[in-house]
Amino acid sequence: MCIRDSILTLWRIPCRNSTNDKCIPVYLQHGLLDTAFSFLYQSIEENLPIKLYNEGYDIWLGNVRGSRYSLGHTHLDSGNQHGPYWYFSYDEMAKYDLPAMLAYVKSITRAPKVKYICHSQGCALITALGALDPEFLGSMVNTTVALAPAVYLQFQSSITFILAEWANLINVYLKVGLNAFLV
Repeated sequence: MCIRDSILTLWRIPCRNSTNDKCIPVYLQHGLLDTAFSFLYQSIEENLPIKLYNEGYDIWLGNVRGSRYSLGHTHLDSGNQHGPYWYFSYDEMAKYDLPAMLAYVKSITRAPKVKYICHSQGCALITALGALDPEFLGSMVNTTVALAPAVYLQFQSSITFILAEWANLINVYLKVGLNAFLV
């Protein structure tokens, strides 16, 4: 799907029987430095999308811009690590990308609302969307399940966050060309 010139990829595992009353759309959003594939690579016994599919749900997996499966753009080159393609933040993901993906799922399934399951960054996006446009979010999502939500980073103790406090890590990534670290 294309939103504000970014080409985003959604994967779907459609429910087995569209007349099943449990054929409710469930949208899964991955975490930071990841893709929707992270929900799929576990064994069948531990695979959340497969378990939900087996229960009759309509599974949708979103890939945010800048991730391996959503690098497309109508006129900007994601291969240029210093180029304008990479001038986006969580703000754009929460304000434009997530609402567009949820609206797309809702329009295709014609369901009244979507269930949202998120990991890490995916939880930050739904939280930001709720702050930006609570009415829209309420019209789209009826349940949110937050797996390891990363909303406030002030209590992080990892070396990455410690270094980020001492230096502007984002500028370092841009200067050395590591802004494609999401790939």
